Parts: sequence; C-alpha cells; structure tokens
Amino acid sequence: MSTNLTLMNIMMIMEGRNFLKCTLIGLFTLGLVSSCWSQAGDKGVMFTEIGVGAAGYKLTTNYSFEESVGIESGLIALVGYNFHKNVAFKVEVENRNYVGGDSVEVDKIVATRAGLGLEFHAVNKKHFLLSFGMTVGGFGFNYNVMDSTNAIDIKANGIYQKIGISSRFYFGEKSKFGLFLNAGFINNPMTYRSFEFNNENRKYIAGNLVSDYKVLSRGLYANIGLTFNWRIKKYY
Repeated sequence: MSTNLTLMNIMMIMEGRNFLKCTLIGLFTLGLVSSCWSQAGDKGVMFTEIGVGAAGYKLTTNYSFEESVGIESGLIALVGYNFHKNVAFKVEVENRNYVGGDSVEVDKIVATRAGLGLEFHAVNKKHFLLSFGMTVGGFGFNYNVMDSTNAIDIKANGIYQKIGISSRFYFGEKSKFGLFLNAGFINNPMTYRSFEFNNENRKYIAGNLVSDYKVLSRGLYANIGLTFNWRIKKYY
C-alpha cells in the first residue's frame, strides 16, 4: 500500500493550502477573461460527470510512528443538481486502485467511496463554471497481498472528507457538453474491520485487537473528465 517514490514524498511536503490557492488563482483568472456569458449553473440544471483521477497520501498508523506514502488512481462518477443558481447538491462514487510496494505480490488493493456534497459557484457563466465544494461519505478498503510464504487480507472502512475547487468548461450554444477539472484536499482515515493471515481470520495483530488499528491518510487529489448538463434553460 506504500512506496518510496521520491516524487510523491515531495508532493506530500507541499502545503495543501498553497496548492489550492495557486490552482484557484489560475482558474479564477481564466473565468474573468471570458466574455459575459449567461449562466451554465442555472437553477434547475442537472449535471453528470465521469472521469479519471488520482490521489497521493501521507500515511501513519496508531501503532507505528513511521510515515509512508500511498498512491491511488481510478474512476469517478458524479450526479448533481443546481437547486439555486449559486448552490448545487451532488452525489459521487469512486473506485480506486492503489500502487503496491515492490516487496509483495499485489492481488488487490482497492477502495470504493460514495459521498454527498455541496458546491458553491464563484464564477457562473455560459461556458465556464468555477465552484468551491465539500464532500463527506463512507468508503470500504481491501488490502490483499502475498509474499513468498504468506498471504494477508485486510478489510477496513471509514468516513472521508474532501474540500476543493471544480471547474467546468462547456462547448456549443446550449452548453450541454464539456470538460471538468477538480482538485483539492482529502482526509481518508480508516479502521481495520477484519484481518486474515493465510486464510485464517485473526482477532489480534501483534497482540493488539484488529479493530484497534487505525490508519490516518491525508493528501491531495485531482480528477479530469467529461461533464454533461441534462436540463438547460433558455438563455436570455
């Protein structure tokens, strides 16, 4: 679940706030230089997104002071609804695969997340939408690996939180189709639910209850893909 990639260690040292600030400045400037379009995020507009993304984490556990790095990538799908011209409600689902270390043969290191969120539109024009958002949801995690003699299967779950910014660029007269790009900070803590060693269910790991093991993972994420507006009002 961890790797010693130097690039990711450098990435984790970056301050999350500085990352978001730089990204926000770039996207906000792009929105300002656009002409005075009508609003893509009108009240009553429903939108969907499907794309790919990645995240990098700094990982720590409550039974070890050693830090490691986790990297994941995978698919994201989202459905949202603008119940106000400046506010949208959204539901998202993510399926992620983690990069494993070199010392183990990885069978499966995956996580599935589902969450609810809100977006607040800062720039809302016909062909460009810039939003601040937050999402909270649950996730399940499965770590299944083996070395030359042993097989380990760990299942865990937790509640994740994300804050970030999202931009959507629409094309055509009705602004139905477009591209989205979002980035931000994610807190992804988990607690062990079960531990199998060589297909035997264990209640303890090194003398500690399995349910007492916790992993704190915090990092940065970025996603990109296609977006589509389902209901577009006539622009005036």
